Amino acid sequence: MERPWIPIRRFEGHAGAVYDAVWHTGAHAFLTAGGDGTVARWQVDAPDGVAVLHHSRAFFCVAPWGDGLIAGTEDGELVHRADFGSGPARRIAAHGGGVFAAVPVGTDLWTGGGDGAVRHWTVGEDGTWAPAGEAVLPAAVKVRALVRRPGALLAATSGGAVWEFPWSGAAPDLAQPRRLTAHEGGCHAAVWHAEKRVWITGGKDGQVRVTTPEGAELLSFPAHAGTVYRLLLCDGALISAGRDKAVKAWDARSLAPLARTAPAQEGPARSVNALADSPFGVLCGGDDRVCRLLPAVR
Repeated sequence: MERPWIPIRRFEGHAGAVYDAVWHTGAHAFLTAGGDGTVARWQVDAPDGVAVLHHSRAFFCVAPWGDGLIAGTEDGELVHRADFGSGPARRIAAHGGGVFAAVPVGTDLWTGGGDGAVRHWTVGEDGTWAPAGEAVLPAAVKVRALVRRPGALLAATSGGAVWEFPWSGAAPDLAQPRRLTAHEGGCHAAVWHAEKRVWITGGKDGQVRVTTPEGAELLSFPAHAGTVYRLLLCDGALISAGRDKAVKAWDARSLAPLARTAPAQEGPARSVNALADSPFGVLCGGDDRVCRLLPAVR
């Protein structure tokens, strides 16, 4: 039975919507990307966040990279900070129309942008960036999410289609995309279910779809009354976040509903755009500019 899911902590400080969030294990803190042009670091036991990146435009995505982080902006820049010190951050023009996703692996980076492209970058020992390949997906419009699994890299697009690139050796083959499934109006989120060996995707149609790597759809159900913006798997649960102001937890095996937030019970008051798993619970953030820490589901 679905039960109330009530936040145990609030983090406030962003002056714009929160578009992405991640747990940084090395820093032992959350990182959040905001529409106010700030990437902030939040210690769980501290009342205030600390700005670690500033930009004149919104940040759309953030990811840990070594001891530091990589973040993408709405005007297509990548901003890299090698650590959390006071040294200058490196910037590179990467995409047109925004950077929505970044997947670092070692000294390599794959990014998805508002120009419909997936791009591969390498970073040398001297910090020099170099393009190493790209794929412009058909009718993609925007690449909204990139997710790695053993043997492949998935790209979810605002054109609706979900694509997979086979990964052999050190990098995926960007010349060989394979279409898996589609969400009417666009796909915004995806997660790999390693135990069941399936992709779980969510999109503008409010549906969650379960698809094999071969593209066979096993299940589809209405998860949110509006766009599904984020998905993650943790503690035996699938977590989803949507435009309908809700964060929901589903049993990872049966997909039966377990818990959900509600504005009347201290939950998000507007669209939820960001989710991050951590040792302390699940962090969510969205258009109401507040990040909330939800307790473990189980």
